[in-house]
Amino acid sequence: GSGLFRFTRVPAGQLRISVGGTATGLGMMQRLSLETGEILQHDLSWNRGSGVLQGKVSCQDKPFDAPLAITRYEDQAPAPEGIFTTCKAEEGRFRLTGLPAGLYRVTSEEPWKIHKMVEVKEGAEAMVEFRYIQGEARIQGHVDERIDQDETSYVMVFLFQENACELELNQPFTPSVAYEGMLRVKTLSPSMGNLFEFKDLTAGTFDLAAIHVKQGLVREMCVEKITLDGSKPAVVRLLLSR
Repeated sequence: GSGLFRFTRVPAGQLRISVGGTATGLGMMQRLSLETGEILQHDLSWNRGSGVLQGKVSCQDKPFDAPLAITRYEDQAPAPEGIFTTCKAEEGRFRLTGLPAGLYRVTSEEPWKIHKMVEVKEGAEAMVEFRYIQGEARIQGHVDERIDQDETSYVMVFLFQENACELELNQPFTPSVAYEGMLRVKTLSPSMGNLFEFKDLTAGTFDLAAIHVKQGLVREMCVEKITLDGSKPAVVRLLLSR
């Protein structure tokens, strides 16, 4: 009841403290740095806002009860002192109150992940909508690597709406970045042959992008346009080379 907490035998390094059960029902997250032998005193304070975030989720034009994750963002990355929470759309709708003003990433987790960024203002209501359309088309393929890798390297494949790819070479990248036109994303495993598959797609033209991230930068990238008609899977090979 006093609000005090204490952790002992904590290893040194970068830490993240997550707290639930605040006055708004939302969670709070803060990042800390702890040195060896340091006794760290830290105050976790909660400032209730007056913003409202509400939204709708539909699949095949019918209300869909998808689980959602909401994270406060700064400069296209999770805020050092941020808000996070999860909720579920009930009859295709959700509503969160008491939010401080700021930029939030809202992720609809099912039937596949979609990220959207929305700005919440004090005393105002912000609206976000997720509309899933499932089709019969699909993409199958693999990424052929001819690159130098180390322990910081990984390869990802993205499916974007046509002309919506915002990825750039030699730019900083984190897996949590949200792109408005991103439809699907997958982190590949070399031990599994760097195979990927995107299913339940509608017919149309898309941008398919593969990137190699090393030491936090996009080192190599390949982008191809893919046109689907739904009659048979599109089989593709993406080449990443220096």
